[in-house]
Amino acid sequence: MIITYFYRIKDSGRANRVLSKMSRSVNMVWNFCKLTQKEALKNKSVKLIDDKKSGEKLQSHIF
Repeated sequence: MIITYFYRIKDSGRANRVLSKMSRSVNMVWNFCKLTQKEALKNKSVKLIDDKKSGEKLQSHIF
């Protein structure tokens, strides 16, 4: 279950513009991360890692 909190901030003027600008920036970063994750899962990109104990090559998913 995902819990989402909503807060209402009553303020006019400069503070409202600054909060709106910051929220757009956060949303842009969130969308970029989500798109990158979807593309990585679609391409099934993996990185090979050498295991020092066994000498085998292990696959590690890159997200």
